[in-house]
Amino acid sequence: MGACATTDRFGGQPETRAENMAESGRHADAAAIYIDLASRASGAERDRLTMLAAEQWLDAGDGRRAISAMRPIPRPPDGEMLWLWSSNSAAIELWQGRPDNALRVLEPLSRQPLPLEYRSRVEALRADAWFQKDEPLRALTLYLQRENWLDSRQQTELSRQRLWAGLNASNPRTLRSAAETATDPLIQGWLSLAALATATGQQGMAWSSGVTRWQEAHRDHPANAVLAGMELVDRDALDHPRQIALLLPLSGQNAAAGQAVQNGFIGSYFSSVANFDASILDSTLRGEGDGRPSATGNSAGGTMRGRTIDSRQLDAGPMGVHEIASERPAGEDRPPLIRVYDVNAGGAQRAYERAVEDGAEFVVGPLLRPDVTALASQTTLPVPVLSLNYLPDDVLAPPGFYQFALAPEDEAASAAERAAAHGYSRAVALIPDNDWGRRVLSSFATEFERSGGTLLDYRSYQPATQDFSVEIESLMALTQSVQRYQRLRANMGGPLQFDPRRRQDAEFVFLAADAAAGRLIKAQLKFHYAGDLPVYSTSFIYAMDGRSDSDLNGLMFADTPWIISPHPWIEELPALYNKYWPSERRLGRLHAMGYDAYQLVAELFSARGGSMPELTGATGRLYLDGDGRVHRRLAWARFVGGRPVPLPEQPRESYGSPREAEDGAGNRLDDAWTPNR
Repeated sequence: MGACATTDRFGGQPETRAENMAESGRHADAAAIYIDLASRASGAERDRLTMLAAEQWLDAGDGRRAISAMRPIPRPPDGEMLWLWSSNSAAIELWQGRPDNALRVLEPLSRQPLPLEYRSRVEALRADAWFQKDEPLRALTLYLQRENWLDSRQQTELSRQRLWAGLNASNPRTLRSAAETATDPLIQGWLSLAALATATGQQGMAWSSGVTRWQEAHRDHPANAVLAGMELVDRDALDHPRQIALLLPLSGQNAAAGQAVQNGFIGSYFSSVANFDASILDSTLRGEGDGRPSATGNSAGGTMRGRTIDSRQLDAGPMGVHEIASERPAGEDRPPLIRVYDVNAGGAQRAYERAVEDGAEFVVGPLLRPDVTALASQTTLPVPVLSLNYLPDDVLAPPGFYQFALAPEDEAASAAERAAAHGYSRAVALIPDNDWGRRVLSSFATEFERSGGTLLDYRSYQPATQDFSVEIESLMALTQSVQRYQRLRANMGGPLQFDPRRRQDAEFVFLAADAAAGRLIKAQLKFHYAGDLPVYSTSFIYAMDGRSDSDLNGLMFADTPWIISPHPWIEELPALYNKYWPSERRLGRLHAMGYDAYQLVAELFSARGGSMPELTGATGRLYLDGDGRVHRRLAWARFVGGRPVPLPEQPRESYGSPREAEDGAGNRLDDAWTPNR
């Protein structure tokens, strides 16, 4: 039979070619060959080839195709077919997030002799199940044992890449705890590197300097091969300012906002010093080490496993300067000194001059646009600045002047991108009749048209009112529908059965509104026959005021990851901030801004006016344009059951527009997605 085997459209012996592709990691290509062969086979041979295709789809991450392929295949009684069926079934359970079910399927196979090919796959699946159960030490041990059954360098490299992917999906605190208890240097090396990677997101100075220290301590570790495939910053390029000045309004009307940004900034600083260990940050905020409380964020003191942190009032002068310092043990990179200046005690320009006189090498702030504009009016800036607001469009920034803002324009542009990605090309908009509304509308329309869409129409409303019927009826062309009815009734000379019909060309609504107006408008859209249209909005719609947002169910909005779905290395911080600064609970976006501002300093300082790599931050994915402005790519959420639920970063590949659907009983399923087929 082997001598009679024929070639196919892929070239060569088909099954051998598929096996080679699978070994080299080309799983989708291997699956294509197997399923092509299965389509020309029958009986048990067709089932075997189909299961081989499903196996490769699973390795490629395409669980949907694998499930579809496996569904008609019954459980074989024994032998190789049973091993293949069981391993695929376990992999499907893992793909669906059910590790205990996967372990139950694999348990019989773990107790019987198997060919090395199947043994290595079963052990990999068992290890992946333990990763899902957040027990990385058990998973890592299984993967390292599995290397004894691999017979090629290529297989070993692929196994280590799979191991690294599992470690990167693990909880940073769990990894750190396991690394501290591990006694085997090989295991401890994997765990400590993974703890660093997951705690920093593999970005920023903490990651770069941490990798350098890890490599010095683990020169012969196999994980160095994994690092070799990454773009790491050269050690000579590692740089950060020795002293940073933070210019904020810490007195007067905007003191609460300034304080929130300061707390986010200093928390980011402490997190970096603590290698992003939230438990250490927690003890620091409690003031452990010297017993001093730090609930205000201005008097933090403590010891973080050998790192002394101190915050003190420098002087009694008019600027109200505070200094924050951290001492690392000998041999470690010393973090910068932070000095905080109150711009309301002398003005932004004087605060900048004082910071430069005190030795600052980088300045962050001011926060308010008038202060930012005043500082940018200087023709030369001896020390680079990262302002926390954008300059007006007609003001030119001087050299070395970067701008970072929680700009609603970025969120409106994100809404346009999101809607276009969902396949929509025709929009209508409701905006408040003020400068903010017009800026947001302009940003949305510009980005939507750039994506090939058309803004059909918009209406402005008065935010203080509670009845938006006139604006909605006009926007949805219901007024014309009623007029047509009235003309027809007059011509007919009697009453007619009538239901108003909204315009049919609009595919979705862009709504710019705060929570109070948004709750009313969303309900009134439904009343005016437009409840089936998807609604996109900005973070302004989510007030975090403790009220139910059930009236907003189905609405999608852009917001900071800190609020919607924190990244693993910051997921514990929002709760810590709410614990120590409960009065700032609704200022979480400013905490995120302060957090990102500190992370941006090192990137911009190293860039020296050049390009900056994209940074995954607490306020979004951050990137720098040619004018020195830092922009954000936002996270997305949807209101379900009165609460925001995170949405995938990009719309699901095989799904189309998100719409409010109904179940068989006529109940709204606000989290449903309508397939494109």
